Amino acid sequence: MNLHPIKTALLVAGLASPLASHALSAPVEDVANFLDTTLGAMEAINPMSGQVDDQGREGVMTYGIAMSRVLSVAAGDTLRFDWFLGTDEILAGNGILDFGFLSLNGALTALAHSSDATEATDDDNDNTFSPFADHLPPLGGLYFRTHTLVFDTAGEVRIGFAVVDTVDTAVRTGLVLDNVMLNGTLLDNGGFEDYAFDGTSTLFAGWQTLGDVSAWNYFPPAPEGNVGAALIGGDFVPPAPVPLPAGVWLFGSALGALAWRSRRAA
Repeated sequence: MNLHPIKTALLVAGLASPLASHALSAPVEDVANFLDTTLGAMEAINPMSGQVDDQGREGVMTYGIAMSRVLSVAAGDTLRFDWFLGTDEILAGNGILDFGFLSLNGALTALAHSSDATEATDDDNDNTFSPFADHLPPLGGLYFRTHTLVFDTAGEVRIGFAVVDTVDTAVRTGLVLDNVMLNGTLLDNGGFEDYAFDGTSTLFAGWQTLGDVSAWNYFPPAPEGNVGAALIGGDFVPPAPVPLPAGVWLFGSALGALAWRSRRAA
């Protein structure tokens, strides 16, 4: 039997199947352009600026993931949102500080970096599932924290959020957002409930995205609705099992049966 066509079919099936990955991040230059800011402004809040990691590598910004939208506001309007940061950098033990921040018309406010995540996700050994090994400690008993800002003048403003990897892109750090409100009212899709779960899109209605922004439905649960928006940097994400056509599984079973017969005959 000539197995080459079947091997080729298996390879094609594997390549065509979607993998669970957050590797689609963008160079930091693209992040700066996307948020209408500058690399200098980002470097000013880079916690690794001028430092090196435990292997002596410079703490330069590498890649990032971002999302933004334009709002019309009046003077005195209040914006608030809930956010959460998790990371695997502490588990990696390499001294690298990835970070997340807020952008308002290109002016940046640091939210947190990976060394702020001082609590293990599975602190109580209850097998709580989260993509991250560590996260920020609860504040007032809540895992998600709330950030509030007041607009001084009326007009159109661009709000944005980003997570940035430093040194490398080998380990995950994520900024999760939910419950974005203006004057106490949820923005149109400010709870990110219009996410397409069929795997065909990572676009959130009403938002612009740069990189692989995905739905958050893990621990801790989103404060509003069913999901939040997860900006997860870092390439190291185990692939999901590749679903193969039923015929492939039948072929695999047949190969197994032949191998078993060969061993028996021997």
